[in-house]
Amino acid sequence: MKGAFPALSQMRDEGVIKAWCIGVNTPEPILRVMQESDPDMCLLASQYSLIDHANALNNVFPVARQRDVSFVVGSSLNAGFISGSSRYNYGKNNWNISQEHLAKRDRLRAVANQFGVDIRTAALQFSAAPDVAVSLIVGAHTEAQALANASSMKVTIPQAFWAELKRQKIEQNAPVPEGGAYPRLRCVVDLQSLALVSLTLSPCSISVRNLRMTAATQRSESASAQPKSRAACL
Repeated sequence: MKGAFPALSQMRDEGVIKAWCIGVNTPEPILRVMQESDPDMCLLASQYSLIDHANALNNVFPVARQRDVSFVVGSSLNAGFISGSSRYNYGKNNWNISQEHLAKRDRLRAVANQFGVDIRTAALQFSAAPDVAVSLIVGAHTEAQALANASSMKVTIPQAFWAELKRQKIEQNAPVPEGGAYPRLRCVVDLQSLALVSLTLSPCSISVRNLRMTAATQRSESASAQPKSRAACL
């Protein structure tokens, strides 16, 4: 492959940058980049949520594990659709929501109500569950919303809820949180309000001067033991 990707890999290998990544809305470009180059991280802009996750789960994640690539998930709530917004994802036609997506949201809500679970909280924890996920990008208009997103990652959701979802609502092989609240996620980044809320004691930071610097994660903590693991994304 010619162009920017080999140059970025060389800069990383020479220590000029710590890592490089791409962010796209569909899985095909990510698959091609992972197969033909060696990114450290990719942004799943609209590919992994309770509503839509089969393609990423079954086609993208297996390749990522082989290539030691991690993900920032940017579609946990599908632009707020899961939590009640009248739009789905992004683009000029995002107000034109399919009946399939509306029906699936209704089914998810019904199960959430059955178990007394906040559907937004469940959606965030679900997107953080895969072993290849290191961070979430979640939009928020207010400080209270940003704090609520962070707090959701510490809520204990009963296993019976996830079991019921797997019966008919989500993929059988989809990872779900185990043992109560899900601690793996290092941070939630809200680029709209430039807010970053740390969820654990692991290092997590963002620079307003350089928004491309996203998340020193647990992968960085093990970098000395695993030289191929790289965390920051430039």
